[in-house]
Amino acid sequence: MDELSQLIEREIKRNYKSVRHFSQVMGLPNSTIVSILKNGAGGASFNTITKICKTLNINTDNRQPLIIDNESQNILEKYHDLDHMGKHTVNTVLDMEYNRIQKEKPHIAAFGGNTPAKTVDEDILEVHRILRNTKD
Repeated sequence: MDELSQLIEREIKRNYKSVRHFSQVMGLPNSTIVSILKNGAGGASFNTITKICKTLNINTDNRQPLIIDNESQNILEKYHDLDHMGKHTVNTVLDMEYNRIQKEKPHIAAFGGNTPAKTVDEDILEVHRILRNTKD
């Protein structure tokens, strides 16, 4: 199963009682949805996949399928209205949080051994350093 069909299956399970219920809502044969979930989205028509993704709020404009729900849309609208400094601040915090999560995953340094993670205090100092050096 490809990544898109996995995402479709996950969203169907999250938002609908069953695949059968989703197919009824979509007005598509149940066998079409089951085939997409079993064999991947590549075997279905473009229009069918587009219709399914639109119903499930899956944005396929990017290289990867992406769910744009109400919360994501709200965040994007707020981000769009920020000035340069606000966007820089959001990007910095987002990068810090992403790096924090990545550090929790086991990883090995290029030359062997574990890479020590920064402390929260070091991350905070890094943000302060970045913000002090930022120019509008």
